[in-house]
Amino acid sequence: MNLFSIKLLTLFCLLFLLASCSLPPKFQVFNNTTSELTITINGVDTTKQFVIAANSSITIDDWAEFGDINLEIKSVEFSWSYKSAYISHGFGEGFYFSHWLFKLQIEPSGKIFVINPKLELPQVQHVKQPKGYPLRPISKNV
Repeated sequence: MNLFSIKLLTLFCLLFLLASCSLPPKFQVFNNTTSELTITINGVDTTKQFVIAANSSITIDDWAEFGDINLEIKSVEFSWSYKSAYISHGFGEGFYFSHWLFKLQIEPSGKIFVINPKLELPQVQHVKQPKGYPLRPISKNV
């Protein structure tokens, strides 16, 4: 191999690594409660709402921005507010040239657990969690 080929191969490898690291995240959120939930994600410029039926899941592109109280979960029985935390890529599954998948499970207690993406939902036992998880409501209205 000549010097030009080595440089071209190195450039290709670097671009591939950069592309695989910057894939957009997707979040499969499982409602492990007996109530329909409305999730409100408060962004800097937008607010998004999602409805999840009891014992089912949805996949969303955004989970929550980090910092302030930015995540609310409500049902007819309760209202919980959260301050979200970053989930490292070690707790997700990468689909090259597509997205990262993270699985989350909302429990009746209000805790939100990160689930191994290779496991089916719901999970009864929760494995080691990333820093900041499980998320716990910072305000509760039950």
